[in-house]
Amino acid sequence: MQSGHPQLRVDDHIAIEEPLAIKVNGTHFATLMRTPGRENDLAAGFLAAEAVIDGVDEIAAFKKCDTENTVNLALADGCDFDLSKRRTTVTGSSCGVCGSRSIDELQKELHSKSVPAIDEIEVDELLAAMQQMRQQQTLFAATAATHAVALYDISTKKIIDIAEDVGRHNAADKVIGQQLLLDNYPISQPLVLLLSGRVSFDMIQKTARANISAICAVGMPTSLAIESAQAVGIKLYAWAREDSVCLY
Repeated sequence: MQSGHPQLRVDDHIAIEEPLAIKVNGTHFATLMRTPGRENDLAAGFLAAEAVIDGVDEIAAFKKCDTENTVNLALADGCDFDLSKRRTTVTGSSCGVCGSRSIDELQKELHSKSVPAIDEIEVDELLAAMQQMRQQQTLFAATAATHAVALYDISTKKIIDIAEDVGRHNAADKVIGQQLLLDNYPISQPLVLLLSGRVSFDMIQKTARANISAICAVGMPTSLAIESAQAVGIKLYAWAREDSVCLY
């Protein structure tokens, strides 16, 4: 007979969070807290966002490391490695710019860019795209502890890639990094970055550097995200509900 008292759950699926050390030419560059998997994609996307690399032709190889949870990216001959861009702290799974260059420097670099202009996207299409992403969030369904980022192709109306991670910026780096390794960076076709969480400045920065023209998010944008998106021409859709979405 049940007592009616609240029950304590003692067994559950848990999202994994582990460090990943990223080295460039054997020199430590940053340590990220992330969900294991797609390490090369994550490293490539992260280093592209940090302006260390601008395309796959600048990567010579991913060299095998003696230690676990480490990626060592070797740059192609002639590519400079600026040690001043190294992150001096461990980047937590909730932080996209911790220990990075100054926000003023990042904003100056960001505002010098502009993404390709696209037509306004119909609400029904955006909501259908978000539904596609939700249906593919298998890790979140099991753990309720991960974010998802997906790339939605406007021309085919299909998701071309999705990544789940305890950090939303890690998930963004994974999908963008895969495109870079496929020699599609800056990205050439009209895509929308779909996001399961909020939109902050770091997500706009990654999106702009990747040449992506729009973002659609479940959560709300910050004031700096709105300002930055308007500066570079990114269409910023957020607060996507079952039957509505806001354009900022």
